[in-house]
Amino acid sequence: MSYAPLPTPEQLIDTRARIAAQNNEIRGVEGQIHELEAQIAVLREKIGDIQLGIARDEAFIAPIRRLPFEILSEIIVLCSTVTGATPQVLRTLSAVCRSWRDATLGTPSAWSRIV
Repeated sequence: MSYAPLPTPEQLIDTRARIAAQNNEIRGVEGQIHELEAQIAVLREKIGDIQLGIARDEAFIAPIRRLPFEILSEIIVLCSTVTGATPQVLRTLSAVCRSWRDATLGTPSAWSRIV
């Protein structure tokens, strides 16, 4: 139980004005937060775009793309001779990139070993 004296009419007016000002300040800060969240969303999207560009560039310079045709052919033949290999294995290998597609389609011995 509080034994504080009751506020005077002037104190009531001052306190209500202070509460109203604080509520206005809260609304202003919430508006700033909303604006900053919108800016963060834009920046996150920009980061995503940059990361996609990095992934494309890394794929472009990947060492696997520089394998000679003969080595790719050997890889493809080995994959096709694994027990239980299906034509899907060769379809998957041919979907890696253009050079892998060319090597897969250009290696008839791989296709002839599929059961």
